Amino acid sequence: MATAQDFQPLVGQTVRIRAAKSASSRTKNRIREHSGSTTGLKVEKVAAIDTPSIKGRDAVLFDSIDTDWWGWLAVEEIELVP
Repeated sequence: MATAQDFQPLVGQTVRIRAAKSASSRTKNRIREHSGSTTGLKVEKVAAIDTPSIKGRDAVLFDSIDTDWWGWLAVEEIELVP
């Protein structure tokens, strides 16, 4: 499982991620729908946010390279792919 500190130095870079085993179906769906198998997602920001799905946890704002989507995913629900 990744931490906010893992993502902070990656702001502005494109990364590949996968859902952690404990990830919500929302996170799994967003990764499947918007993260290209070869292109990944651009890390825009890392912060603790309070939304209905994130609930005050640390999260990463991603911008999809392949689709029009951008959105927050909880850090504890994602893993960086080497």
